[in-house]
Amino acid sequence: MAVHERPLPRLCPQGSDVGRACERDSASRRRGEPVSLVNVARLDDLRAGQPKLVEVGGARLVLVCVKDEVYACDDVCAHQGGPLSQGKLSGVRLACPWHGWMYDVRTGECVMPGRGNRVASYATRIEGGTVWVQVP
Repeated sequence: MAVHERPLPRLCPQGSDVGRACERDSASRRRGEPVSLVNVARLDDLRAGQPKLVEVGGARLVLVCVKDEVYACDDVCAHQGGPLSQGKLSGVRLACPWHGWMYDVRTGECVMPGRGNRVASYATRIEGGTVWVQVP
C-alpha cells in the first residue's frame, strides 16, 4: 500500500476540541470527499515556536511545531486575510500580525476575539522525519 493510501492514525483525543477537528476529517472521508496525504516539509526544517509557510497545490498553509506535535492551518486570517505564517505563536495560539486575531492551531478556531470565525486546519503526521499533511 502506498504511503498516501494509508489511513492516518488517530492523532487526537476524543471529546476535546482537537478530537472534534479529527471527527470532522473522518466525516469528510465518510462522505466520500477525496483527501490526499502530501509531503510538506522535513521535521528538521521546523523550529519550535516559529510558524513556517508551505504551499500545497497552490494553497498556502502555515505549519507550527508545539512541543512534539506539528499542526497545519490555512495561512490566511479569517478577519482581513493577514498572513498567519508571519504571526506570533504563544503556546497553541497563533496571532495574526495585522490585527492580532488569535487562532488555536490544533483546531483552527478563532479564540480572540472569539466571534466564531475559524481557519481550516489539517491533520498531520510525521513519518521518517517527514511532515505529511492531509488535504482535501
